[in-house]
Amino acid sequence: QLMKTDGAGQLGWETVASATLAPAFSACANADVAITSDTSTKVTLNREVFDSNSAFDPTTNYRFTVPAGEGGKYLITAGATFESTADMDIIELYIFKNGAAIAMNIWTCGTTYIELGYDTRTLACGLDLSAADYLELFAYQTAGSGTQVIKGNATIQTSWMSGFKLVGI
Repeated sequence: QLMKTDGAGQLGWETVASATLAPAFSACANADVAITSDTSTKVTLNREVFDSNSAFDPTTNYRFTVPAGEGGKYLITAGATFESTADMDIIELYIFKNGAAIAMNIWTCGTTYIELGYDTRTLACGLDLSAADYLELFAYQTAGSGTQVIKGNATIQTSWMSGFKLVGI
C-alpha cells in the first residue's frame, strides 16, 4: 500500500499494482548445431527454461514473438559456445529482429586461427519492441576446414537467448 494525497491535503491509502518483468523467457540449444562456414545459421533454441507468456516457439521457428499488448522496452541477453575441430578465423553472434541483425558480438582471430577449441560469445542489449516483433539468434563463422558447431546440451545452458520486458520506463 502507498500513502497518497488527494491533492486537497487529505491522505489516504492506495493499493499499488504489482509490477512484473513479463513477458519473460529463456531458451537454449538442447543439442549441438552444425554451422557452415561463411553462412549465417539460426541457432536452434529448442529447450525452454521458462516462458511466462508462451511467446517463445521452441519447436518450429525457435524465436520469441512479442505478444499482443506487450510492446515496450526489453532487456535481451544471448550467448553461444563455438567449438572448432579445425581452423576458425571469425566467429559472430547476432540477435535478429524481424529478420535483420540488430545486435552482434564478433571475434576476429586475424591470421592465427582457433584450432580445436571453444570460444563463447555473449551479448546483451536493450530493445524497443512492438507487438508481433520477433527475435532470433544467429551465428556465423569462417573456417579453413573441418566442422564447427554451436554447443548445445540437454541439461546445461551452453547456447541461449533470454529476455524480459522492463517496467517503469
